[in-house]
Amino acid sequence: MVEIRSGAAAEPDGRVRRPGGGRKRLETLDPGLLDALDALVEPGARGDPQSPLRWTCKSLRQLSDELTKQGHPASPQKIAEMLYGMGYSL
Repeated sequence: MVEIRSGAAAEPDGRVRRPGGGRKRLETLDPGLLDALDALVEPGARGDPQSPLRWTCKSLRQLSDELTKQGHPASPQKIAEMLYGMGYSL
């Protein structure tokens, strides 16, 4: 609100927020999250050893519940995004 009242909200490049504004990524806030997810998924991962395609038989909800129990709360949607980034196919 202070930026809007002062007139600094609309900069010439069309940005509304200052650079670096907004919510931080969950991986940044919880650095152990990706390792915990990989530890849950890796034992049950499936895929052809000759192909880079890998997948897991665990549901996103199961993974979310288990990570929350371990102290790494994450939604099923966020887990899907992280798995995709790790090279897994759903």
